[in-house]
Amino acid sequence: MAIPHFGENRSPGLSDFNDLQKHSKVEAVKRIISEVAEPKGVKLICSTDMEPKAVAWLWKNWLALSKFHILAVMAGTGKTTIALNLAAVISHGGQWPDGTQCESPGNVLIWFGEDDPEDTLLPRLLMHGADQKRIYFISDIIENNTTRVFDPSCDIPKLYEKAAQMEAVRLIIIDPPSSMLFPVILIKMSKYAVLYSH
Repeated sequence: MAIPHFGENRSPGLSDFNDLQKHSKVEAVKRIISEVAEPKGVKLICSTDMEPKAVAWLWKNWLALSKFHILAVMAGTGKTTIALNLAAVISHGGQWPDGTQCESPGNVLIWFGEDDPEDTLLPRLLMHGADQKRIYFISDIIENNTTRVFDPSCDIPKLYEKAAQMEAVRLIIIDPPSSMLFPVILIKMSKYAVLYSH
């Protein structure tokens, strides 16, 4: 509810927004109404306003949609191989490592900070049977009529916006996640899983 505020030196008889407009001009009325229309601070949601729902799985019990996952293994034990295999399975609707079928094939967006897409990642994806039409490598950011290299520490929101404009994005792979700021990865995803390979 919007309540007119006249300040500490309120004159007698001033009580409503008509008085506030005469006393402090229309800008004061607009400011108070905008503060009510766009509340600031922490928003709380009572659990009675929520409905329980099941997890939407991309790969049953392993890879959930609308969530982020961290693939953390020792260096040299195959994390890139695992990540690229998952990407390939999703791209062509193949079988998961447990033998079950990928029932929701789609597009995969990939950013690797250490490996070259053309001479390292793409050949490995093709060895796993990836559908090239569904594999997209994250490259540059275009803004203010200039192009710069994608920076995971500040460009993840832009990446999510781009993904939302595409159809059937199922997975986003970011490697290494140490190049990101932790609060950024808490952005809520709507349709796809996000895998941070570390």
